Amino acid sequence: MVRAYAAEGARIASLDVLDDEGAQVAAAINERYPGAASFHHWDIADRAQVQAVFNEVAERMGGLD
Repeated sequence: MVRAYAAEGARIASLDVLDDEGAQVAAAINERYPGAASFHHWDIADRAQVQAVFNEVAERMGGLD
């Protein structure tokens, strides 16, 4: 999904608990679409972490759609 959004020109924050895989996907996207993707560790079982990641990403990207 993140690859498809990047191909359409979106900036993406990819969130997952699988750090290695998530970082690899973001790196591959950025090779093709420089600066399009960032990866963030995100465990939906940790409510505080979910809120912190959303806040961080929204601040960096100037909001979320």
